[in-house]
Amino acid sequence: MSWKPLLDRFFRAGEELGYKSDIDANGPQTAGFGSFEVTQNRGQRGSTYTTILRDLQHNPNIRILTYAQATKISIDQSKKANGVYYYHHGIKKFSAVSKEIILSCGSYDSPKLLMLSGVGPKNELELLGIKPKVNLPVGKNLQDHFGSFIFPITINSTISFSIERDFGIHAFYEYFSKGLGLMTVPSAVDGQAFMSTSDVKESGKDWPNIQIMFMPISPSKALKDVLVKALYLKPKVMSDIMDPYDGSDGIMLIPLIVRPKGVGEVTLKDKNPFSDPLIDPKFLHHSDDLKALVEAMKFVMKIVETKAFQEIGAKFTTIPLSECKTYKFRSNSYFECYARHMLGTVW
Repeated sequence: MSWKPLLDRFFRAGEELGYKSDIDANGPQTAGFGSFEVTQNRGQRGSTYTTILRDLQHNPNIRILTYAQATKISIDQSKKANGVYYYHHGIKKFSAVSKEIILSCGSYDSPKLLMLSGVGPKNELELLGIKPKVNLPVGKNLQDHFGSFIFPITINSTISFSIERDFGIHAFYEYFSKGLGLMTVPSAVDGQAFMSTSDVKESGKDWPNIQIMFMPISPSKALKDVLVKALYLKPKVMSDIMDPYDGSDGIMLIPLIVRPKGVGEVTLKDKNPFSDPLIDPKFLHHSDDLKALVEAMKFVMKIVETKAFQEIGAKFTTIPLSECKTYKFRSNSYFECYARHMLGTVW
């Protein structure tokens, strides 16, 4: 499902600005607007388990363990991985391997497990009392997609998604019985656009470094609470800009840096495998990333000001962030300040 009237306006806005509105985000990287692509079956997320493992779990050569956590890869003197230590229901166990180990713990826990196993920066491992097996810059190339949440953007038509108005028993019925309805739209993201900032275009290659997510969701207390908890945004800041628009219809646009120049890192807190890793994403650490994000935020303003959205009275809030009141509203300096206070990651 999609909020088709608003998604169509999003596409029209892109065309007004000179962009194609039918891009394939999984094809060759190109600038343009398009639908948000997902992996679903009857409206539900198609995870690795539901699409592959569920049908294979009873095969005699496959064993799936739940409530288990890998804690160390065993590496012999020839630097060959020969097994995995793990805890299952609190009991330490070991599984030997004859062929290979597929490490698939995500961007944070994969480097964590490698470093716990002695694969990583030698000096850092020794400081934690871990014997280095292979000296490699593990965890030193963290590149996340981060951006600023541009809202409230109000409209004068009741065609957006309101949590209080639209999220109820009917939504659950549509989702669980038919695989339809608003719950099939992941995180309310319905469309997306890709663009290249001016610095990229000047290089002679139109290789998008900005992604813009389109969310046809209305400002509300419920949305404010979700954003505060999920993104650790300051409650007072959110209340100042959202409470005056509670109950209005609207949209949200999220410009994201998808080819950041700032590079973060993942390190170990200690050698306890159950400790969380230390994550330093270094968002906006590179000045070019802030410059690109400000340009993307101004492009979002252009989307709002297109005829497609002006026909339904689209308007970005006139209430400045309290932390940014010293800057001229919607100036580069204001958006730089806005970016620092309304920054988050959706990945």
